[in-house]
Amino acid sequence: MENKIEIKHLEIIQGVINRLASNSFKMKGWSIGLITAFYAFIFSQSESVAWHVFLVPLIPAFGFWFLDAYYLRLEKLFRKVYDRVVDCHNGIRTDYKPFDMNHERFKNDVPCTLCLMIWNRSVTVFHLPLIGIVITFLILKLKL
Repeated sequence: MENKIEIKHLEIIQGVINRLASNSFKMKGWSIGLITAFYAFIFSQSESVAWHVFLVPLIPAFGFWFLDAYYLRLEKLFRKVYDRVVDCHNGIRTDYKPFDMNHERFKNDVPCTLCLMIWNRSVTVFHLPLIGIVITFLILKLKL
């Protein structure tokens, strides 16, 4: 009976990890979509737009960058929970609590959200060029 409970527990944790990974993917999609829609609207205007309007996309760009890093951090925390349940199942640990989803005990084992935002390749490689594009549009606007 204990084995079925542990397997179900692992399935629940894996479901949480999958949802967090899906949220991270959605943050990237929303980031591109929102910034693209903003610039499509701005460039469709017949009159000249002030340069400071081109700073507006930096707000969602940084916001989605932070949210993406936040979801990645939560995903890493729940992977630690998953590993702990596996260790209990394999007999490495003996402190198994059925359906314990507490990820706070691992918060010191996973880098902070801002650290992930800056140093994690899967987050930085996507969002930094996007912010670079926003800044490029701003520079082009200032030169015109």
